[in-house]
Parts: sequence; C-alpha cells; structure tokens
Amino acid sequence: MSTPERIDTEQYLRKVQNTNLDIDPEVLNASLERLNKPFENIIRDENDNVEIKIGNSEIKIAYSPYVFGANETGTQNPIVSNSKKIISVLRVRTDKIDTDLVSLIPKESKIIEVDMNEFTGHTLSLNQSDVKDIAIYNRLESLHALVILLHEMGHIVDEEKLKKMGICDSIDEHPNSDLALLIRKERVASAFAIRTIRSIVKDKTQISDVVNLLKHGALRSYYVSVAEKIKHRSNGVSPADLDMNAQDITGYIDSINESEW
Repeated sequence: MSTPERIDTEQYLRKVQNTNLDIDPEVLNASLERLNKPFENIIRDENDNVEIKIGNSEIKIAYSPYVFGANETGTQNPIVSNSKKIISVLRVRTDKIDTDLVSLIPKESKIIEVDMNEFTGHTLSLNQSDVKDIAIYNRLESLHALVILLHEMGHIVDEEKLKKMGICDSIDEHPNSDLALLIRKERVASAFAIRTIRSIVKDKTQISDVVNLLKHGALRSYYVSVAEKIKHRSNGVSPADLDMNAQDITGYIDSINESEW
C-alpha cells in the first residue's frame, strides 16, 4: 500500500495570514444577540424530541439515552456524565433536501447534548479510541447552538473525507506546521457549517450573522493567536518572511473553502 500524501499546511497558513477579518465589535455583538435568541417555532414532545421550523425548512431532533461504553467512566468524563442524551437524529427538510445530518458522521461517533447553557462545543474521544465524538453545551434551541454543532460535525466530516482520499493530515517538519494545520481545520469546519446553514436558512440577516460568528469572531481569534505564536517562534520575523516551502499537492482544500469565504 502506498504512503498517503501529506497536506502541506504551511502554504495554507501563508495565504490566510494576509487575510483581514476585523469587524466592528458592535456589529459582531448584534449578530451574537440575534443568534442567541430561541427559535420562534419549536415544539418539544413528551419524549423530549424536538421539531423546529425556520421559514419553509424543518428540523427534527430525536434523542436516545447516553450509555457508557466499556472504556468510559464518569470520572474520565465528568461533564459528559451529567448528560443522559445523545442526538440520534438531526433530520433537515427543505424544498431541496431531506437528510439526517447524523448520517454524515461515522456510526460509532456520538453527539452528546450537555445542558449547561454555554455556547461552546468540541470533538473528543469518549472511549479512548480513534472514534471522534461531539459534545455541545447548550440545547439545540437557537441558531447559535445549531451552528456550533455543525462546526464540530465539520471537523469529523473533514477527517473522514481525508481518510477516503488517502491523504495524511499529519504535520511536516516545519516549526509552524502545527499552527497551519489548526487554521486549516477550523476553516474547513466553518465552511461546512456555513454551507449547511445556507441550505436551511434563507434569511440574509441570519446568514450574515452566522458568517460574522464563524469568520469574524471565532476564526479571527485563531488568526490573531497563531500570528502571535509565529512572531514569538520566529523572534520577530513576520509570517510573510518565513520560508513556507509551499507545495500544492491537491486542490481539495481550496475547492471546499473558497466559495464560502
């Protein structure tokens, strides 16, 4: 079997370092305020399953009990152990699509909803294996919570695509390649979330709010952090002056991202 190709993430880092994602804080705060509002049309039945209507689109969410695996304990996962719910169905119906988004990630992966009223989420491994799971810390009752879930799903979808393409997502020997890899992964995950939201939501203001959150809020914070780390590592040399050894091995990255940004 041939060795999988590596993505040269340094080329990606060099490109995005010259991108200005600044935004007026008042504009970003206004977007967050609108995104945090609960959906207007939401029905929760006696089994805690949810039906949400957004314009002509419909989202149905079904839950199943959380059952610890053989290698899991509440001590290892104290936050997740407080939740007894897994999102087993996340079905989206619009005039163009009818699909269960949960089917886009591996069957072994879990989506755990932890009701902590915090707009955060992350991927993790609950059973100490290579299987990636998702934990979100707010009920799926607002566009903000839905966007966070889709972003985390985007991370897993991206990893699965790379595996199928035989591409190794490992870093190379350049001292900043770990930072480039971080930026690439965040952009890919956010592109997936924005693309999915656009298939569900047709209101231009809501779509703009989602872009502001993911691009000018979250992604910008990564850019600032990464730029500072590069500056520190290079002892004051600007990112543009670093030798990135760029080598474009595949059009995969640009093809799935550029239209979204």
